[in-house]
Amino acid sequence: PPRSTLFPYTTLFRSLRVLFLQRLENDGGVYTSAKAAEMVGKSKPTVKTWKDTDQLLALDIDGEFYYPVFQFTDEEGISDKGVLRGVAELLTMLSSFSDRMKYSFFMEQRNTVLDGLNPAGRSFTVAEVLKGNPDEKVMNELRRLARNYGTQNAV
Repeated sequence: PPRSTLFPYTTLFRSLRVLFLQRLENDGGVYTSAKAAEMVGKSKPTVKTWKDTDQLLALDIDGEFYYPVFQFTDEEGISDKGVLRGVAELLTMLSSFSDRMKYSFFMEQRNTVLDGLNPAGRSFTVAEVLKGNPDEKVMNELRRLARNYGTQNAV
């Protein structure tokens, strides 16, 4: 097709890319694979293995993998080998989704009522809930969200 019919789409995709990169920055940014490896005290090949086995979320940006900062913590009680506890378990339930959809699962603001989450009815992100060291009741609710993510049964 002539350039004139493609132009609006390329402009749209560029704009969406910029918006996504701004969102990443607002949500705390991303680490390179080298920095991610440093954060978990492992090698870059280990980080790649964790990415490939849904233990870490990586975003493909222009052919390079970047790791959203929210999933890294060394905080006692919520860290599992430097990764926010619960991330790997929920990621495996989301394995059929794109990296952007997985990211949205953890970072979108929700108003869903979660059994056991206090105060009831407050808005939250899954990442925030995980950082609050959720009990088993709330984890079960997060598992339910992951199971129903992207379906007609979305809660």
